[in-house]
Amino acid sequence: MIDPTPPGAELRSQRVSVVFHFAATLKLEAPLKVGLEMNTRGTQRVLEVVKGMKNLAAFIHLSTAFCYPDYVRLEEKVHNPPVDPHQVLQAASWLTEEQMSILTPSILHLHPNSYTYSKRLAEVLVSECYPQLPAAIVRPSIVTPAYQEPIPGWVDNLNGPIGLMVGAGKGVIRPSDIPVYNITTGDDRTTTWKDVLDIGKATGRKYPFEGPLWYPNAYFIDFLMLIFGQKRFMVRIQKRISVGLEVLQYFTTREWWFNTDNFKSLSTVLNPEDNKTFSTDISIIEDVPYIENSMIGGKIYCLKEKMENLPKARFQNNVLYVLDLLVTVLFYLYVLSLIASYSETVRQILKFGGPVTHTLPFVGKTVFI
Repeated sequence: MIDPTPPGAELRSQRVSVVFHFAATLKLEAPLKVGLEMNTRGTQRVLEVVKGMKNLAAFIHLSTAFCYPDYVRLEEKVHNPPVDPHQVLQAASWLTEEQMSILTPSILHLHPNSYTYSKRLAEVLVSECYPQLPAAIVRPSIVTPAYQEPIPGWVDNLNGPIGLMVGAGKGVIRPSDIPVYNITTGDDRTTTWKDVLDIGKATGRKYPFEGPLWYPNAYFIDFLMLIFGQKRFMVRIQKRISVGLEVLQYFTTREWWFNTDNFKSLSTVLNPEDNKTFSTDISIIEDVPYIENSMIGGKIYCLKEKMENLPKARFQNNVLYVLDLLVTVLFYLYVLSLIASYSETVRQILKFGGPVTHTLPFVGKTVFI
């Protein structure tokens, strides 16, 4: 006779006290049927498992701060869903992917993709189990590389500046509704995307990556490749990156407002040791060292580059900088010589340069024929 109890179920039931539910598909462009199966039904399955845990003290569900695009300001509460998530899951179970694809625009409505929609419905499923389950929902707006733990700058993928910085503990005072924590920083910090990019560029020069293709922009490289009859590749690479950025545009090019009172109150209910371990004080984070650690983390943990190779990478970067400057100057001098070869006026103007013009590559021979 087959034992219907999964291996380890009894051990889980007796010994597990805290569950962090972070599992989800992060593909924003995933088909709706896939998003519902992974993010909504997946949450439903996890809830069924934790209901059998006799010593459960906390169930922490990771959501997203962008799951309510129809609200101007997101409060720390679960808003009413546009539809019953159980009915949506039931429909998704028998509709084909093609049928779901046809219905997707009308189902998503104001939601930009299946990710935010499926995560919104998942929140409803979690809130339905409260307070029978000691649950809480946390909503990060953007998940960035680690500030300190396990080590500064730690990150395990290149889907953006990602690292899990969620802290939750026991002893939180329960309101009548399920506790929700918007882990966002917009009201307290004024760091802009321009600030991040400027610091990132400076850090890239300070800690350059190994084996760079070239120093200048992609279109200039491909233009040179076209001139010399070579296969162009840089624009293709840049387009692949752009596709990924376009998926995030909905979130990065809009102004969002989030209430964070619950999140800020965590420090008042945690003991000193937990406050030190799970710090919620974002004012202590300095932009420059944090972004530097993040880029170093991407260099080490994602690209598998070694810091001892940094002198070599800097040398390569300096060589490409000089080469880029040289090629750029020669290119524009060549263009100027072409213009001069067809325009007597331009040639006469350049002749005023005298000996200096005479020494310029391409231009000198064209002007002083």
